[in-house]
Amino acid sequence: MRSAIEQNIISLISPLPYADPSHVSSAVSSLISSYRSLVPSPTTLYTPSPQTLLTLSGTIPITYKGATYNIPVDIYIPYPYPSQPPKVYVRPTPQMSIKPNHGHVDAEGLLYSPYLSSWGPRGGRERTLGGLVSEARAIFGAEPPVYATGGGGGGGGRSTVRSGPPSYGEVGGRTGVSTTTTTAAAAGRGTTGGTVLERLTGKIQMKVQGVFNELRTKMEDELKVQAGLTANGEAVGRQMGELGRMKTLIETAVSDVKERRRVLEERVDKRNREASAGTKVNVDDLVKGVDANSEKALELAAGVAAGEDLVYYIDRALIAGGGDVEEGMREVRRTARQQFLKKAWLRKIGKGTGGEGWELR
Repeated sequence: MRSAIEQNIISLISPLPYADPSHVSSAVSSLISSYRSLVPSPTTLYTPSPQTLLTLSGTIPITYKGATYNIPVDIYIPYPYPSQPPKVYVRPTPQMSIKPNHGHVDAEGLLYSPYLSSWGPRGGRERTLGGLVSEARAIFGAEPPVYATGGGGGGGGRSTVRSGPPSYGEVGGRTGVSTTTTTAAAAGRGTTGGTVLERLTGKIQMKVQGVFNELRTKMEDELKVQAGLTANGEAVGRQMGELGRMKTLIETAVSDVKERRRVLEERVDKRNREASAGTKVNVDDLVKGVDANSEKALELAAGVAAGEDLVYYIDRALIAGGGDVEEGMREVRRTARQQFLKKAWLRKIGKGTGGEGWELR
């Protein structure tokens, strides 16, 4: 389960195109747990085009000639991290200046070190943010990257330059300032209005980012619901169309059944009237074919039925001993052959007419 710090970092970098957000959040939270003065926030870095990167702003402690100092830095995490190394800038306060001709820090405050130069494409497996900060502390401890200047930095008076390291965040009593007060001042980078504004801006950005992430999550949920409703609406539309086609087929079938029933009732009424009037009804006239094929099929069906009756009565006669067995068997074979041919003919007619062609008269 992620810690609160890691969750906060995830919320900060979620809008940014980091290649491995999980790795970034884990590495940054691990570093912050060791260096509490470092505060994460999204910051724009011009390199030379502007990029909004996750930045760790704060101080790192160094030891110089037996005294402890806090060096203000910004650590920028690039999008491809860990395959690409971070950028570390020294950010002097108004009471400080970058030391000229420093062995590892240029005039803009950018740190150069063997640790960074040997990072390499696969450096993420061997190089870490904690290792980078440890080497930076060693480099700055051997040669501080900033020096203290007199005055408020932007004043018109002449500033006094001291050759030693800055007194910024000094711990141990060279200036007699208490550890708690000095460390707090170091973490805040002084008490100037600009520094306070930067810290307030960072906090506001974090809160705004949190609100933005919450609103984005809600919006994504709403979009998912809307997509589901749209898909359901399309499915309902297809089902309604299918039901409409089924309704049309059923209505057609019902209409056909009603028509057939009407015709049948008329025929029954007609026969009933004829029976009441004493008209003799010819059974053979009750069923008639509507065309030549139907007439032939009716004739064949009657022949098949007659053949079955003939075979039955021949069988009964032979059992009773009332006839010649050989003659009876010959007649059965002849009748069976005729029935086979008639049934084959019936199937052929049935395939050609689709089973229709019968009419009740």
